[in-house]
Amino acid sequence: MPALLHDQLPPCGLYPQVAYENVIRRLRKIWFQRAVQDANNVPVVEICNWILQDLRIEAEDSPPGTECGTKQRQPWRREDVFRYEICWTQYFVREAEVLEMRATMSEEELEKQDFRDKLHPIPKELDIYIKKSCNKKTVLDSWKAWHQMKRRVVLSQDAGFGVDGTQDADVEDGHAHFKVKN
Repeated sequence: MPALLHDQLPPCGLYPQVAYENVIRRLRKIWFQRAVQDANNVPVVEICNWILQDLRIEAEDSPPGTECGTKQRQPWRREDVFRYEICWTQYFVREAEVLEMRATMSEEELEKQDFRDKLHPIPKELDIYIKKSCNKKTVLDSWKAWHQMKRRVVLSQDAGFGVDGTQDADVEDGHAHFKVKN
């Protein structure tokens, strides 16, 4: 599974985190369904765009904020959470496109992209701004660490089960071990 689809929560408020969980759960579910067919060729950009299109259709039918207090939205969630779901999906589309393009980027383009990533660690799609300057460095460091985890290159994943379905000896406490390229 791509590191982009890791389910570690971002360092932000409750509504954006709930929205992140909702979106990442949908992305991971579809990715796993596709991975059963061919684990080496699962188009993450396509999955992200599909979910974004689904949320945009829902937003056209009932824009965020129009169903406050009605509990008509299916599945039900707060209107602010729904608004952040759209933002997170836009973030995932952008990140998936960048990750897909990184393989073909020149050294100069990679440096520019890395600079942009460091310059704006908080996803612009979320419109999150740091109000207190005394917290700014800590908050930005948290976002940078979170993004570093999301953008790492995962070579393979050891699920802990052999070909015959028996558990491998190197799995501790039921957790799979990741082999990551540094």
